[in-house]
Amino acid sequence: FKAQIIRKSAIDFSYDKSSSASILHCKEKVESNIDDDHLQHELEKVMKERDSLAYQVRQDSTTWTERLSELKSIYITEIAALKKTVEDLEFDVQEKSKKCAQLKEELEFQKEEIKEKSETIQNLKTELNKYAKGVDNVLAEHRLQDEAAWNTKIAALERKLNDSKREHAKAVISMRQMERNHSRELERAQDLLQTTEEHLNKQLKQIQNELLRVEKERNLMMATLRQEGLISNLKSERGDPIKLSFGAEDQVFLLSNNNFNTCTNTEPHKLESLMQRSDKEGDNVMLEDIEKVNHKKVWHHEESHRNNQAMEDVLEDLKSLTVAIFDENDEDSSDS
Repeated sequence: FKAQIIRKSAIDFSYDKSSSASILHCKEKVESNIDDDHLQHELEKVMKERDSLAYQVRQDSTTWTERLSELKSIYITEIAALKKTVEDLEFDVQEKSKKCAQLKEELEFQKEEIKEKSETIQNLKTELNKYAKGVDNVLAEHRLQDEAAWNTKIAALERKLNDSKREHAKAVISMRQMERNHSRELERAQDLLQTTEEHLNKQLKQIQNELLRVEKERNLMMATLRQEGLISNLKSERGDPIKLSFGAEDQVFLLSNNNFNTCTNTEPHKLESLMQRSDKEGDNVMLEDIEKVNHKKVWHHEESHRNNQAMEDVLEDLKSLTVAIFDENDEDSSDS
C-alpha cells in the first residue's frame, strides 16, 4: 500500500513535469518575443514551485506514511477486535441458530399441541352443549315435578288446614255447648241440692221434734216405771238393745253431709237414743234419705268431674292439632 502511494505520487510528479514542459514549449512557441530574463525568471519560479511541490510531496509522503502506520495499527487492532467480535457473533449465531432450531421444534410441537387442544376444546364444547341441553331438560323436568309435588303438598296442607279449621270450629262450638250444658247441669244440680237440703232440713226438724216428743214420753214413761217399781223387772227380762252398725263408706257419707254433721255435733246423745229406741221403719227411712243425698252429691261430683275431664280432653286435642299444623307449616316453609 505504501509503495502504491509512492508510485502514485511519482506518477503525479512526472505528470506535473511533463505538463509543465508542454506548457513551456507552448509558451515558447506563442511568446517568442519574450525576452530571456523573463523566461529565466519564470523558469526559476517554476523550479521553486517544483521544489516546493516536491518538498510538499515528501512531507505528504511522510505524513501519509505516519498516518498509514497509525491507521494500520488502528485497523489491525480494530480488525482483531472485529475478528473477535465476529467469532463471538458467529458463536452467538450458532447458539442462536441451535436455539432457533430448538424453538422451531418446540413451536411445531406447541402448534401440534394447540391443534390437538383446539380439537379437544371443540369436542368438549360440543359435549358441554349437549350436557347443557340435557341438564336444562332435566332441571325443567325436576322443576315441573317439584312444582307438582309442592302443589300437591300445598293442596293437602290447605285441605288439612280447612279440616283443622272446621274441626276447631266444631270443637269450639261443642265446647261452648258443653259449657252451656255444664252450666245448666250445674244449676240444675245446685237447685236439686238446695231442694234436697231443704227437704232434709225439714225432715231433720221433724225428726228432732219427734225425738223431743219421744224423749218426753220416755222420760214420762221412765218416771212412771220408777214410781211403779217395774224398771228393774223390765231390765231383767229385756235383752241387750240392738245397735246399728255403720260401715266405713256410710261413715264417710255421714261425715260429708254438712247439715247431718251439724246435727250430730250438736246433739249426739239424742241421735244415739233415737237410733237405739226408734222403730225399724223410721230408722230405715232416715238412713235411706241420708244415702240418697250422699249418692246424689257423689253423682253430681262425678258428673261435673266427667264434664271437666271431657272439656280438658277437647282442649288438649285442640292444642295438639294446632301444634301439628304449625309444625307442618314450619316444615313447608323450611323446605321452600
